[in-house]
Amino acid sequence: MCQKGTGLLVIVLLVCNVCVLTKAQEEKVEFSPTYLKVIDKLESLTPGHSIDIKMGIQKERYKIGEPFEMRFQVSQDCYCTLMHIDSTGRIDFLIPNRWRPEPKIEGKRVYSTWHDFKLNISVVRPLTVDVFNFFCSPRKFDLFEADWQKEEVSQIAQNDETRLTQLLNRLDQLQTIEWSGNSIVIMTGTVRGVGSRKIGAIPSTESGDFFPPLDSEQIEQTPTK
Repeated sequence: MCQKGTGLLVIVLLVCNVCVLTKAQEEKVEFSPTYLKVIDKLESLTPGHSIDIKMGIQKERYKIGEPFEMRFQVSQDCYCTLMHIDSTGRIDFLIPNRWRPEPKIEGKRVYSTWHDFKLNISVVRPLTVDVFNFFCSPRKFDLFEADWQKEEVSQIAQNDETRLTQLLNRLDQLQTIEWSGNSIVIMTGTVRGVGSRKIGAIPSTESGDFFPPLDSEQIEQTPTK
């Protein structure tokens, strides 16, 4: 679910239907074969190590109403994409977005999803599991197509066979170029029942504890939440 306010994007971390329901209820939640192929593909990817990626959040678990901010840093100039997968199966491409359509970032600089990319993210429902996948490469690449006149961020519903198939093909193409990646999984409340269910997190190389201070200029240029 996306809400727009004061020119900023408010991204809601949705309730984890699969995780909090009973076993009988879980069986009612169905994902398409193409969606499951995308999740399998993400978890089987083999990121390179040519670009070091540090990314992190303030804490592993969040409460309702708490703001969510991610900070990240790469070792060299590159192009990046930040993908979010919620437990209902929706896929959001948070970076690039309407306010920051250029995916190129500078090496060694600490970036913030809020201060640099204007992503005002809040937790509004309990018991969620959310995956954030970060992809980067020295050369420009595209995991999605977006019309920034119509979209604030690009989204793929878990039953959108056309866009899921396109994403699956683009992930295959990604493996043919030099790229690096990392991921973070966050939880809200006490989530039970995840078990061995795949959630689409690409292999992680960092702990997620990276959350350094920002430059004063970044903070001064950020609108009030």
